[in-house]
Amino acid sequence: MKMRSGRFVAFAACAIMASAAPAAAATSYEAAGSTALGPLIKAAASSFESSHPGVHIAVRGGGSRVGVTEAAADVVNLGLSDVPPTNFPSLVDHRICVVPFVIVATASVGVTTLTKAQIHDLFSGRITNWREVGGSDQRVVLINRPRASGTRAVFAKLFMGTDQISSAGSVQDSSKTTVALTHDTPGAVAYLTFAAGLQKGLGEMKIDGAEPTVANVEAGRYPFWAYEHVVTRGRPSNEMLGFIDSITRDRSLVESLGYIDISSMKVNATDR
Repeated sequence: MKMRSGRFVAFAACAIMASAAPAAAATSYEAAGSTALGPLIKAAASSFESSHPGVHIAVRGGGSRVGVTEAAADVVNLGLSDVPPTNFPSLVDHRICVVPFVIVATASVGVTTLTKAQIHDLFSGRITNWREVGGSDQRVVLINRPRASGTRAVFAKLFMGTDQISSAGSVQDSSKTTVALTHDTPGAVAYLTFAAGLQKGLGEMKIDGAEPTVANVEAGRYPFWAYEHVVTRGRPSNEMLGFIDSITRDRSLVESLGYIDISSMKVNATDR
């Protein structure tokens, strides 16, 4: 009886210790930066968390500049950017997809195509009325992205050269707000991703005659696009590298959210 009692006590003690053992700690990661890339990273994070119990990936915006600087400072695990990181030797750049952009205006401006030079002159403030580019007699109202925005940086690099974007008009961080404001403001013009700006009841601009279509981006005929970058401070952990790789492998997810798989591109721009 004593032996049985001892065995029972020992078994009970082990059971109590097992039940009191702490659960495995969850692993949390943080990504921040480009709002253009945010929807893809959020969707990919949700999928990755489902197949990797105990892993949580928080995603927030702030703009490409924030993503790059916070990754370099080791504040976040993943920096999201519409532009490649420069002057940050500690960062490793992972190109994951292509994001196409479109210039949109209030439909009533009566303009459907612009040259690069006209886009420059509109956003530098040299052109102030749509009739100067063959449109209706309406004042040009500029809607820009914040200075930390990668979308703004891509736009400035492609169209502005060494000239500054005019400070006239308004600055909007939200694509949804930008669409609504452009739609409701006579003479308004803005720039957005295809996913945010196409087929929203706005006038979509051809650039030098090329329509804003995925096929034209892939063929190199339409110029307003950029690679999307995930940057890490040094080589990421195996888990985070697996997450990054899962995005580039999931072509259907990339394309369903309005991005373009890099393998579809017939052109390669090393500076984007």
